Amino acid sequence: MGALADKLQRCFTFTPLEELKATFSSPSLEMLITQRARSTRAAAARLVFAPRRLLSAPQGAPASETLAEKNRRLREKSEENLTQSRQRLMEDMSKRNEDMAALREVIHEKTVTLHPPPAALYSQASAFRFPQLEATSLAGDTVILDGNLFAGKWTLFGCAGSRFAQPMVDGWMDGIATALAMSPAPPTRLELRWLSLVEGSLLNWFRRPLLMTMRRAVPAARHGAFLCHFGDSSAPRRRLQMQNRYLGLVCLVDGRGVIRWHVHGSEVPSEPMVSELMAMVQQEAKRETRWTS
Repeated sequence: MGALADKLQRCFTFTPLEELKATFSSPSLEMLITQRARSTRAAAARLVFAPRRLLSAPQGAPASETLAEKNRRLREKSEENLTQSRQRLMEDMSKRNEDMAALREVIHEKTVTLHPPPAALYSQASAFRFPQLEATSLAGDTVILDGNLFAGKWTLFGCAGSRFAQPMVDGWMDGIATALAMSPAPPTRLELRWLSLVEGSLLNWFRRPLLMTMRRAVPAARHGAFLCHFGDSSAPRRRLQMQNRYLGLVCLVDGRGVIRWHVHGSEVPSEPMVSELMAMVQQEAKRETRWTS
């Protein structure tokens, strides 16, 4: 029992503070610590640290790119992206201002005619080609508007980009359709087609419900000839000389895909205007018949 008590006493007996001080303040230990510190500082002074390198270079960057070079490259790329974003923003704002100006023109004016119907068909020098684009018919077919579609016939196209243009387009197209039905000898090589330019990426997302709505509004007999183009139509409109997308455009295209007559505005045509266009088509059909016979 006494031996166990002695062991426990030694385990829980702490070294006095004075004894610890005497141990660590001995000249030999202090000299050893001083020597080690001096040698450590001397070794550190001889070290030369190389510039920090990236462990893995990103795509398009040199393999030995330093951190400063990477920061400079990223800063230049960020400034380039910012410049491009500002340019796109300015272009969008300019386009939006032009669009609002075109809409104000249509709303404030009762009738707007940017290009009146010509008195005769265009010559080869003044004619211009119908732009190639992809459209969807109300029958569900994908139609490519190119030379193959126009080959061997004349085509009267009614183009509308908004509800403001529809009365004008309907006036011309329905007037010609009525004249063809009443004519004793209608030109057999004249085809009527409608083109709806659905502008904007948001409306493109709702393509299917929009097509369903149009199918209910358009007579079933016209579904195959009624075409819809979704997306940005600025380039095709420039080729069509359609300056204001809120106004209607009706054009006559020959068998080579060249526009020989067109009108651009919101004025609904009168019967004499429709009759004049019909007379041009019949005269051209007779001339081609004499030339081929």
